[in-house]
Amino acid sequence: MDPRGNTRSAEPPQNDSLTPEQEYEKSAQEIMALGQQASHLLGNPVYNTLYNLKLQRLFGQWLNTVPKEERLRESLYHEARALVEMTSDLGSLVADAEQLLAEEAERNSPEGRQRRYQEQQGFGTAQ
Repeated sequence: MDPRGNTRSAEPPQNDSLTPEQEYEKSAQEIMALGQQASHLLGNPVYNTLYNLKLQRLFGQWLNTVPKEERLRESLYHEARALVEMTSDLGSLVADAEQLLAEEAERNSPEGRQRRYQEQQGFGTAQ
């Protein structure tokens, strides 16, 4: 139940009437949107400042522990790793969107159209 009292399904509604091309396009649009949002976040100076400050604090806290404080040291390590992995995942979203853009550009280029035409005619790929 959301804050307004409406009930929400735990799973998104399924739309079985989409063709594979429509499903791909939907996924491509989602990839592009996520990549664009991730790029904005990674380029945001506030995000970058907080990211660096948090990593520095975690490293400083870790340095101030003694070897026998294993749980605390591991906790600090895992927190830092999670932050690094999250930022890496944002970078992967950007890379996926950039790859999709490059594939679309190649597909729509004159060379790409010529290659597809030749493949459809049974000539294989043009070199």
